[in-house]
Amino acid sequence: MLTETAESGYEGTEISYHFPTGVPSLQADLGRYGLRAAATFHTVLLLNPALHDVEVVPMLPVADRLQALGCDTLILPDEATSRRIAMADRVADDGSDLRRLGDR
Repeated sequence: MLTETAESGYEGTEISYHFPTGVPSLQADLGRYGLRAAATFHTVLLLNPALHDVEVVPMLPVADRLQALGCDTLILPDEATSRRIAMADRVADDGSDLRRLGDR
């Protein structure tokens, strides 16, 4: 996959959970193809403020790994619950869903 990514002209790739976990070996793999770590996704429960402190804990090693790879982009999508899927592309008319996310 890294060969095709580099040959397509990309300079980086998102780091999925399928990549090696060790930073030195991953840096070496990326370097062989002239690529860098661009970002990664880590789902969290964003719409429940009571869970934010708990949700941060498993996110920290993911953020640390990215930082060690020289990447500063961690994408935090809300978990794909049935409620979220049902309201995809729609938010409350008054914008309250988005305001709640911004409060944190």
